[in-house]
Amino acid sequence: MSAECNEIMFFLKGQPQWCSPVFNGSNTVINVSMDVISEEQLAKKLNYLRPGGHYNPSGCTSKYRVAIVVPYRDRESHLHVLLNNFHPFLTNQQLDYSIIVVEQAANQTFNRGKLLNVGFIESMRLYDWHCFVFHDVDLLPEDTRNLHSCPETNPRHMAVAVDKFKYKLFYDGMFGTSCSLTVRQFLNVNGFSNRFWGWGGEDDDMYSSLNVVKCRNACCNDNEL
Repeated sequence: MSAECNEIMFFLKGQPQWCSPVFNGSNTVINVSMDVISEEQLAKKLNYLRPGGHYNPSGCTSKYRVAIVVPYRDRESHLHVLLNNFHPFLTNQQLDYSIIVVEQAANQTFNRGKLLNVGFIESMRLYDWHCFVFHDVDLLPEDTRNLHSCPETNPRHMAVAVDKFKYKLFYDGMFGTSCSLTVRQFLNVNGFSNRFWGWGGEDDDMYSSLNVVKCRNACCNDNEL
């Protein structure tokens, strides 16, 4: 074999092997567990995670580096149920990810937008994230095809069908409960507004801001898997 061929072979072998999501055949419905297990049980079950709750797959390179930011206060049972279900879901998607829980400790009215902004800033100090998913603590994925990633062109609303709303979009332009943005998209709109106290408002404001900078809200579809 010529030296030129050897160089070509070396180049091809050096290409990364990209990970693919792991689906269970044609069954895409997730068997959600509402069991509230202890912190010790969670640690034992999720012992494959790295310190800080970081996971990346072995044997392949993930296409996505995803920080899942969860705003939180006084919802311990919800948090344990979320972690028990969410980690297996995300690992099956072969993501390089961490779940970052941002807790509001003060006795002020809850400010979801501020917590999400803090989660973004602090997460960027930990790792070179490409994608951020801002996710409520009481929301659980029910379909394996809901890929938690960030398309380069559009932000994505991750919860277009929720049982509470009879699996229909509650209103046009809804962007709350769970959404994904690239780092660039988040910075282009200067993050979430800090002006909204109590639940609601910051997600609609984010939707309006994204439209101002010409981003179009996108729903997940099979072509993006």
